Amino acid sequence: MRVSDRSKALGNWGEQKALMLLTRAGFQLVRDLNAEVANHPFADVFAARGPEKYIVGVRTRNKNTAAGPLNSPYNVCTKGVDLSWLQSRYDAHLACLALQVDVEAQLFSAFFATLAQVNESGIRYSIPMTAKATVSYECLARSEHDPSIRLEWTNQKVLIH
Repeated sequence: MRVSDRSKALGNWGEQKALMLLTRAGFQLVRDLNAEVANHPFADVFAARGPEKYIVGVRTRNKNTAAGPLNSPYNVCTKGVDLSWLQSRYDAHLACLALQVDVEAQLFSAFFATLAQVNESGIRYSIPMTAKATVSYECLARSEHDPSIRLEWTNQKVLIH
């Protein structure tokens, strides 16, 4: 499977999984923004919990890089991009949901945070995904098994004998 096809398939799985995870975590009015506007800018999901509303960018990645170490951080968008119009349009906080996927074990973890929480200095908004960083996020899933995770989404080179 080509890298772009693999990444797209993994991303599509993550966006669908995000809808279920947010609902399970007590969010309401959860809806897929990409179903309303193809390739919605920044956000993939709208959700509310209590009086707070969120537009959520979903980022799904293999937990480890192809070289082996932890894949961190996940880029959300380039700093300097003005997303205030989105906040105003939806009257909502900007947030992200990061899914770490261990394809070979068919396991995933998921973390929710506002962009204000993950805004780091530098040129990008990025979601640090180290064990130390993720303790400050809301954990929506930790090492959950999901048989719908497909082996072809791996970024590891598979050796055939």
